Amino acid sequence: MNTALDIFANKHSDYVMISTSATRIRSSLVLAAALLCCGPGSASAPEADDATTELSATPPKLQVYIANLNNSFHRELATALEDLSAQCRLELELTQGQGRHEDTAAFVASLPNPPGPIIMIPTDEASSSQAAHKSRQGHQPLIFLATEPGANALNIYGQAVYVGSENGQLGALQATALNRLWQTQPQVDLNSDGKLQLLLIKGNGAQPAAARRVKAFKGLAKRLQLPLKIVAEKEGMWQEDVAYAITKEQLSSGVQFEAVVCSSDKMALGALKALREAGFNLPSAAPDSKAGQSIPILSIDGIPQAVAELKQGGLYSTVYQDAPAMARAALQFALPELSCLQASRPKMTHQEHLYISAQVLLQGGETAPDLLEQTEALKVL
Repeated sequence: MNTALDIFANKHSDYVMISTSATRIRSSLVLAAALLCCGPGSASAPEADDATTELSATPPKLQVYIANLNNSFHRELATALEDLSAQCRLELELTQGQGRHEDTAAFVASLPNPPGPIIMIPTDEASSSQAAHKSRQGHQPLIFLATEPGANALNIYGQAVYVGSENGQLGALQATALNRLWQTQPQVDLNSDGKLQLLLIKGNGAQPAAARRVKAFKGLAKRLQLPLKIVAEKEGMWQEDVAYAITKEQLSSGVQFEAVVCSSDKMALGALKALREAGFNLPSAAPDSKAGQSIPILSIDGIPQAVAELKQGGLYSTVYQDAPAMARAALQFALPELSCLQASRPKMTHQEHLYISAQVLLQGGETAPDLLEQTEALKVL
């Protein structure tokens, strides 16, 4: 089918808004369709059986702001929201930023007054607070998705909530996965010194999420008595090319490391590229393989590219963040009348936070629910 997208640049910034035509039912990206199914006792909306059927009324509309679609996990969230929008027959207006404060500020300034329900992945705490002030004027739900906005934004407005992972849990799950590796694969100790030499590639150290992941990882690794020796700790800035350059530099300078821990899948894929160029993490039959040597890489997100590398043996583990579950919960908060989701409004797990539990995926694609149980038993949240 032809898509019904209008993509245009906002004259005030580089962010891009993607909206759907109100006269089409299906689209490969976002969908405007017939009226939302009515509750008991209400008149039902007419069925639409053709992609070109004209709408008899305006469908429910939802504003969505994604801070940076260059972020692979943000793209997974956008896709999940688009799929649910199609299922629920609502109009989703998606605005894309470039990961800068001014992009989010421009989006907030462009909102009608009062705005309708908003789902947003914020850039920073300041822009989150601006969105909270704007939403408070219209008494409409404001859902911060995947990126925690900071306490101030949630305190400003009582209908503002956070839906997503708890970064401490993500880091802790990485530690339990690394502990599993150490306990089950003694050959990982390449120099047989009884310690695990580790290259640690974290995100942007100025961001609370990045710091929380690393702090939880180190804290639980210590409690598990993992004999770690961090030979290098670098900021990969969440970027694949930066992590690639870091790993390549460590290899070139002769730094010996036996495992790599990355705070995101994209950085893990960059590290993997550098290792493969050096002959590691290749199939044993590959002509350039170093006798089948592999440097285990552990990461976070569970994006499709990383899951594919798990199955091929390129990565050892990833901590899977459930993007579809996050998107569903966000929609339930934004539009609680949606009968299509067939679920009640989720309950908060911690004040204004709804934490969606993550899961460890191991090499080969198997899940490791016992690692989640172990993490929870240690109360690392």
